[in-house]
Order: sequence, then C-alpha cells, then structure tokens
Amino acid sequence: MAFKVGITRDLLNAAGEPCFDPRAFDVLKANADIAWEWVPEAMTELTPDVAARYDGLHINLPRVTAASLSRADCRLKVLARNGVGYDTVDLPTATAKGIVVTNTPIAIRRPLAVATLTLIFALAGRLFVKDKLVHQNRWNDRVDFMGQGLTARTLGLVGAGGVGFYIQLYARSFQYERVATLTLVVLLMVVLIEQLSTWCRRRLR
Repeated sequence: MAFKVGITRDLLNAAGEPCFDPRAFDVLKANADIAWEWVPEAMTELTPDVAARYDGLHINLPRVTAASLSRADCRLKVLARNGVGYDTVDLPTATAKGIVVTNTPIAIRRPLAVATLTLIFALAGRLFVKDKLVHQNRWNDRVDFMGQGLTARTLGLVGAGGVGFYIQLYARSFQYERVATLTLVVLLMVVLIEQLSTWCRRRLR
C-alpha cells in the first residue's frame, strides 16, 4: 500500500495554485510508493477524520491538538510543518503517538534575509512616507523627506545564525563600513539576567 500524503488547502492561492514552486511535487510524483492529494476540507484545526486518512500531512495554518490525534484509527506517522516553529502542534501528544513532527527552518533563511534588507532599504529611503506623498498628490514635498544613504554605515545584528548569516552576505554589496553582531553580548546578558533573577528569588524567600 502506498504511503498517503495530504497537503492542506491553505497552501493554495486564490487561483487554486500552490503558493510555492510546483517543482516541489516532482519528488512525490517520481516515487511510486507515495500517493498524494490536496486535503479536500478547509480547516483551522486538524480533524480526527483527516488524521485517520493520511500517513503524512504537510500542514500550514491548521492547529494540531490532542483532540486531532485522539482516535485509535489515527494513522499519521509524519506531520510536516510549512515554515518554522511548532507552536501550532501539540508536541507531547504527537510524541506519545509516535508521530514525527518536522519544520523547514532552512527554507526561510534567504527569504527572511531579503525581507529584512528590504525593510531596511524602505526605511532608509523613507519609502512609506513617499508612497503616501504620491497618493496625496504631494510629490513636490519630497524634499522634506529625504532618505539616508547606506554606504559606510554600520549594520547591527542580534545574532548571526541562519538568517543573520545571509543578511551579512547580501549586505556586503552595499559597502557597509562594518557589520556588528551582538551574539556574545546578548548571550552574556541572558546569563547575567538569569543569575540575577535566581539571586533575587532566593533573597525574597
């Protein structure tokens, strides 16, 4: 029997097409041991009926609760979250049921880095204000809202992990004078705050 995979419908756009590159389906189509389909039901919470229908689910927004996995005929073996974070999944229940829960942290690193730099550029150029000026037919007032150049400035990052690495990589072409990361400083602050709070709790007992 083929391994049956369901993909939640909230990953379809208004035209009924996947919101991601359809070439991702090539992996599924190339494997004769996998049968897949879009989950027919639109839902905000995974239902026990759906959990009993598939071996694997690729989910976006629907929450997965203890009730979702409560029935004895639940056949789920894999829950693949689209994006990062597990806050919409009842992990203790999934673990007790032997269901593997995954997410896609690597996939968002470049897009988030680009989105971060896009916001920086928009703020530096005062794009939001200028957009409003255009809509208000006040473009001649733009001289009162001049932007700032980014060359020879310092880009500060809190952490330089997956997303931070790509922000630094992409920012180099804009000739920042330096890129400062605060990973160590933040780590030390967290440790100090934790020690201070522990000391305060002991003193207040």
